Amino acid sequence: MTTTTMLDALEADQAQMNEWFEHMHRTPELSMQEQQTAKYIADVVGRWGYEVETGIGKHGIVASMTVGDSGKAIGRVNRPSATQGAATNWVSTVP
Repeated sequence: MTTTTMLDALEADQAQMNEWFEHMHRTPELSMQEQQTAKYIADVVGRWGYEVETGIGKHGIVASMTVGDSGKAIGRVNRPSATQGAATNWVSTVP
């Protein structure tokens, strides 16, 4: 996949990525209490066809997909929450 192809794909998915961003900022959770955030992310990646394992270290998830027999690739995402007073246009719905 070329850089141009990747950028085109990202641009095509911009509305969806904005929706995720807005959701995360409207429904923040405190550290180690990210139960709904974990569920939301597990649901999203599950719809992409990944096998999702939840409850890792409390609210962590592992998403894996088998494609052929070419070995394994591992990635890690650590999604920090927006801190109080972070500059966003999205108002939290969580009191």
